[in-house]
This record gives sequence, structure tokens and C-alpha cells, in this order.
Amino acid sequence: MSSRADRAGVARVLAALSARAQKAPSVERLAPRLEPVRRPVPEQRARRVAPPPMDPGEALSIVNAVAFEMGLRAEAILHRSDRAQKLVRARAAAAWLARRGTTHSLPKIGAALGGRDHTMILYLVAKAEGLRDTDPAFRMVTDRLLVRLGGAQA
Repeated sequence: MSSRADRAGVARVLAALSARAQKAPSVERLAPRLEPVRRPVPEQRARRVAPPPMDPGEALSIVNAVAFEMGLRAEAILHRSDRAQKLVRARAAAAWLARRGTTHSLPKIGAALGGRDHTMILYLVAKAEGLRDTDPAFRMVTDRLLVRLGGAQA
């Protein structure tokens, strides 16, 4: 008996649901009354265009300026495996200048500075910030380079 009562209960629930579905307004009847919501779109979102990649000439000018100021060769700064302290400081300066003086993303800066990962650029920028706080000579060099390359004063 309980199975018969269960089936009757399920039948009543299904009948109630179908009756409710028939009373609900159809989408076709509502469609003429629906209007699209018009919101003002901010200018930044209106033009979702990817920024251009960092100009190799722009990156090279930063590296050349850093190399000249620090008495190094630009190829040595861009070389991936040399971890001499003077080269690490020069790479940090170049990454800091590229981050500070341009609007490019970390991956684009990394690609332009010898194919480095964006996390390496983050590390180099943080290292440069630390050096700027503790080493007045490094601060003076990076400030002079930033002004020479057309960036804002730090």
C-alpha cells in the first residue's frame, strides 16, 4: 500500500508542477517587453586591446644605458647564466627602470630582458628597491638613468 500511496503522492506533485509551469509566462510573451540594460562602459574596458609587446629597441636602450653607467657590456647583462654580483645589480637596475619607466607587464619586460620569467623580474625589481634603500650610489645611478630615459623622478 505504501508504494501505491507514494506513487499517488508523486503524481500529485508532478501535476502541481506542470500546472505551475503552464501558468508561468513564456519567454516569447516576455521578450517584447525586455530591453537590454545599457550601462556606460569605462574607457579602459571599451577598448580591450592587448598592449603592444615591449619594443626591443626600448629594452635595449635601457640595457645599454645601464651598461654604460655601470661600466659593463650589454651582452653580459642579458646573458642568462652569469651570476656575478655586479651583473645582478645591473639586471636589477634594468628591470627596475623598465618597470618604473614603461607601462609594460612583467612577462613582456622579462622577455625583453633576455627571456626571463615574470617572477625573476619581480625578484629583480624587489632587489633594486632594497638596493635603492640601502645603497646611495645605486639610488643615484638609477635616478640618473630614470631621468635620462625619460621616466618620472623616483
